[in-house]
Amino acid sequence: MFQLTAAWLVYELTAPPLNVAFMLGVLEFCRTVPMLALVLAGGVMADRFGRRRILMLTNAAAAVSVAAFGIVVLAGWVTVWLVLIVALLMGCAMALNRPAHQAFIRDLVPVESLQNAVALVALMQKVLRIGVPLLAGALLAAGSAATPLLLAATGAAMMALLLLTIRVPQPSLPAAGILTSLGEVLHYIRSDRLVAVLLLLETIPGLFALPYGALLPIFADAIHGRGAAGLGVMNALGAMGGLGGALLLTLVSGTRRRGTLLIGAIAALGSALIVFSLTDHWPLALAMLALVGFFDTLYILSISGLLLARAPEHLRGRVMSVFTLADIGMTPLGSLMVGGLAAIIGAQAALTTSGAVVVTGVAGVAARFPRLRRS
Repeated sequence: MFQLTAAWLVYELTAPPLNVAFMLGVLEFCRTVPMLALVLAGGVMADRFGRRRILMLTNAAAAVSVAAFGIVVLAGWVTVWLVLIVALLMGCAMALNRPAHQAFIRDLVPVESLQNAVALVALMQKVLRIGVPLLAGALLAAGSAATPLLLAATGAAMMALLLLTIRVPQPSLPAAGILTSLGEVLHYIRSDRLVAVLLLLETIPGLFALPYGALLPIFADAIHGRGAAGLGVMNALGAMGGLGGALLLTLVSGTRRRGTLLIGAIAALGSALIVFSLTDHWPLALAMLALVGFFDTLYILSISGLLLARAPEHLRGRVMSVFTLADIGMTPLGSLMVGGLAAIIGAQAALTTSGAVVVTGVAGVAARFPRLRRS
């Protein structure tokens, strides 16, 4: 809800000489660049101080930041630069939150139930992401940008309180410093070729596909003429597709040759992004967004499940921080790249190029590492 509202505020507040496509890319950069700077430290903190504790603190920080921003918007003092600052603060909280969130799942369930647990978490998230963007889009269309922000702050505060009710064993605390701890996990990744290839595979769509969300306000309004409500529908369709991907994963969690599934899902993601970028037909654009969400969820959950099951307990938070770096951590670089490219050649041509790079990149990895297809 915060993400959609911030994007719409930047879209509305940006005026010449600033380019709206570039500023949307800057917004996504501010929201995700902390992943590059802080996510590895977040993995160390998750292993050292306890995942539940980190989750409570980061959700509380997000609640305070968004609530204060909502009050400023309600007072009419918002500027495009303030939106960027708050997005940066939220990005810092989420960079520290994400590794603990992913590793915490393994603290709650046995390894034989892990893949289904990952899928069930995603199912609940996707269900919310179907209804919440529609609600946020309707509120924005009604002229109320403060309401979705205050609702988002309430949700983060509730999450922090709910975590107080969960009890898990405290992990063993590594005595080494941050640099030594990071060196330990990097040594592990180098020694496990499958883990290294999975992280490489995650980087490709993280850099070239996921930044598509930064340009959705342009597609919703300038290309399809649907305004803020259309932006909400676009986000909801992506979440509906993601819901289907999570459901499918629960059905095929025991299947073999998961590597082939991963390669196919990433290639299909790039292809769907190309079709979405080229079409001016609203129903087809929504269908392609649903497919983007479907294949995006399918490959991300598959990789995260494999990593959670394979990583040693004392390294789990740090392994998932590297996974997050390869996934969301690449988005700020990709957002600036795609936003800058869109400012030069247009939003549609920029996304077409991104989708083509994803398809070509995953084909190259598949050819270079044939063992992955048999895993």
